[in-house]
Parts: sequence; structure tokens; C-alpha cells
Amino acid sequence: MLERDIDVDDETVSLDRILRVLEPAKQLRLVILDACRDNPFSRSMKRTMATRSISRGLAKVEPATTDTLIAFAAKAGSTASDGDGPHSPFTTALINHLAEPGLDLRIAFGRVRDEVMLKTGNRQEPFVYGSLGGSIVALVPAKTDNAAAAMPPAAGAQSNLEITFWNSIKDDKNPKLFEAYLKRYPNGAFADIARIALDGLKTAALTPPAVRTDDSNPISDPVLFNEVRERLYELNFDPGPLDGPSTDAARQAIREFEQQSNLPATDTATMGLLRHLREIGGLKPWGAIVYGKNNGKWGMAWGESTRKAAVASARTSCGDTTSCPVEISFFGTECGVFAYSGSSWAITARDDIGKAKTAALSDCGKRGKSCQVVASVCADGAERYGTK
Repeated sequence: MLERDIDVDDETVSLDRILRVLEPAKQLRLVILDACRDNPFSRSMKRTMATRSISRGLAKVEPATTDTLIAFAAKAGSTASDGDGPHSPFTTALINHLAEPGLDLRIAFGRVRDEVMLKTGNRQEPFVYGSLGGSIVALVPAKTDNAAAAMPPAAGAQSNLEITFWNSIKDDKNPKLFEAYLKRYPNGAFADIARIALDGLKTAALTPPAVRTDDSNPISDPVLFNEVRERLYELNFDPGPLDGPSTDAARQAIREFEQQSNLPATDTATMGLLRHLREIGGLKPWGAIVYGKNNGKWGMAWGESTRKAAVASARTSCGDTTSCPVEISFFGTECGVFAYSGSSWAITARDDIGKAKTAALSDCGKRGKSCQVVASVCADGAERYGTK
């Protein structure tokens, strides 16, 4: 811990010295600084170094050598946030993007910037100084598995989205997920496999299930009843509070699920209902958009494995878990859009981003003028846009 500003020269290492150490590197020289904080000695430095200007954050740096990048947690002259979790927003974003296989370093830092600005409400903007040549520079080599090798080189980011989507559903037993994949990628690399899997699931659905004597038994165990509500919630039915006694919302969610699944209408949580829910499994990936009518804040999330995780992530990006109670969630190939004007707002989800935007603007326009799209995203992260 430095006690005086004049100790800096003796007890710290200058950035210039670090850059000189990196000079022998032939392909890449990379320095990452998550240290853009206010100067703790600003008052004393004004007294002892009165002829020099004192600014917030770190000063701008221009590397003298080529193929050198210096990444700041916040651009020159501004400070960085420590965040509320175990890592700062900048460090969290680095963990999420920097080691992605095959991802060019410049794109990775661009995604880091976008995530930090979203999580900090545009109060912190990471910045990268220096330059690289025209070759792709990735910290982690691209994966060479059979699925990636089978994709044409020109497919680019769209291929990565398809592979991510396929890996999230390939072992699932829900035919709707394979239908969603074929709708988005009718000629995709896994289209033939998806059709075979879909045919198999449909054939299995036509086979009469074995008679189970316990299927009609109502569930009395609170733990099993909570599982029913959790699974209904993950299938995008809203059973109300996810614990406690049965409510009208829970019975309504069961009724809607039974109708959509062509099951006998009981409005009751039975062992047969729970078995059916378990066989279906989960839907993924999930996205969500949340909004706070009282404070005007909003947040969004995408690419999550469960609805609960997507809503939690969106509310975190909004500010906290209570700031944005209004929620809309969507999965698979669905997309969500948030439209807003000074006197109205609307959040909608559709199976196509264009349809979602049209619906949101139309609904918002019924109650206000000059409605604009302020946020949009598909469940897999495509069509991402936000005005924060």
C-alpha cells in the first residue's frame, strides 16, 4: 500500500517498463489493465506537484511498437466500477469472451465493451489502444470437432449460432425444439439428423403409454408439487409463486398445459402430470426482457439454459432483482422486442424478429405516439439491440 504519492517511482512498475519487457514477442503484445480508479493521492499531489494536471482514471497510451494492444477497463480519463459480485464488470466480461475458441481478439474486446456498457448502464466504456494486422488473432485456437469442420468456411458467425443451438437441443425429447431448429435452419448441417429425431419422437408419441396405476393420484407432497410448478414455469406457463399452497394461477397453468398437450382436463397436480412434465424436459436456449414501470429501467438476457436463469440475468442487467418486475420470456428461435414512448410501452415475443417488432410498435402505438424500439434480442442472442 502506497503511503505517499512520491513513493510511486520507487514502489510501482511503470507501463513503459512492462511494454519493454514484451518487445521480444513476435506475434502479439497484450496488456490488460483493470485499474482505472480515482487517484487516492489527488489532494496531496495538487500540493506537491502543483505544476502538473491531475485527472481521473488512467491517461491515454499510444504503443510505440506494432502488434501491441493495451486494454483499459475504462477509457482514458474515466474510472471503472468494482461491481457487486466476486469480479468487476470488466473482469467478468473478459472471462466470458476472451478465451472463446477461434474468436479474434478485436471482436472479443468489442463484446467485452458491449457487455460492460450494458451491465453499467453506459457509465463505463472499456477501451483498447494500439493496433494489429489483418490476420485473425485468437488467444485460444478454434475447435476442430467434426461438427465445426463440416460447416462451410463462409458460414461465419451464423454457423456458430447454429452449432450452439443444435448442441443445446440434440439430446432433448421435446419435438418442438427440433421443429424450431428446422424452421430456422431448413438446410442446416444437422437438418437430416433433426428430421430423423423428430420422426422418432412423433412415432413414440403415437405409441400408447403403459398403464400406470399411480398416474391419477393427486400430489400431496409439497416438494413434488413445487417441482410441478417449476417445470410448468420452465415450459413458459405461469403458475404463480413457485412455493407454498396451490393457487388459482397454478390450477390455470395446469389447465393450459393439459389443453396444449391433449391431456384430460383435471386442473390438478397428479403423478401423471409430473411424469409427463419430466418426459418433456426443458426448453432452451432462453431469453428475457424485463422492465420497471416506476423507474423506466429495463434489462435483457439471452442464451441461458433455463427461463429462471434468463429472467435473473435480465433483472441483474436492469439493476437488481426488484427494479424491473415486468417480464417476458422466450425460447428456441423466438425473439423479444421492447418498444417505448413517453406515454406508452409494450413488450412482445414472436417466432420472428420482424413480427415481434411490428407487434411491439403496434401495441405501444395504441396508447402513445412516437413509439420506438429500444431493445430487441432473440433467445439465441441473434438480432441483439439496445439503446442503453
